[in-house]
Amino acid sequence: MSEKIILPVLSLGGVRLEPLDVHHETGLREAVCDGEVWKLGVTSAPHPDRVADYIGTALATRLAFAGCR
Repeated sequence: MSEKIILPVLSLGGVRLEPLDVHHETGLREAVCDGEVWKLGVTSAPHPDRVADYIGTALATRLAFAGCR
């Protein structure tokens, strides 16, 4: 029997953190277009045409869990 893992969403003071998912593609594409941030050498933002691949890679390599000390 497999159990569904529920990924947490954290919010406080108007800030919301949630796990990256495919439904974020449009917003992320708009964000990287603002100022052409993919051209900056100090960030790892994808080119707008590569946002879907960026999200796909992130989801495929997501760790199932993390240990903290």
